[in-house]
Amino acid sequence: MNNSNPLPSQPPPLNLPPDPTPRRSPARPPGEDPAEGEAIPNAILVSETIWQPRRVMFQLRQPGAGKLIGAMLFVGLVRSLVYGVVAGTFSGSTHLWTARVKTAVGLMISALICLPSLYIFTCLGGSQARLAEEGERGHGGSDCA
Repeated sequence: MNNSNPLPSQPPPLNLPPDPTPRRSPARPPGEDPAEGEAIPNAILVSETIWQPRRVMFQLRQPGAGKLIGAMLFVGLVRSLVYGVVAGTFSGSTHLWTARVKTAVGLMISALICLPSLYIFTCLGGSQARLAEEGERGHGGSDCA
């Protein structure tokens, strides 16, 4: 157990490759990318742009966002009706139409129930969101306190 080689006082330096993880770029303001500024004219494009949240958020802050909100509600309602049909086919008979109605109505009521708590938690998280935003001036609605 006699060790004739003494331990070095410092370990040799490691030659590590550079860190391959990409660094996050600073947050860009909404609308900086030209693709985000393109209007969303119909319900088919609403379905496609759900996967582009920056574009949707930019469009929701533009004048006339009510049409986009209506289109998003319409698409959600149609999709829940389709899901209800598929779920109703497993039981047959009257479940073909009752499952559609229960699914669509339940989804919309759940959204209405969850909206106040979503608003409160975003305010607690430091957001300056309003339930009803009007343009860049921010008139209307109530601020988070």
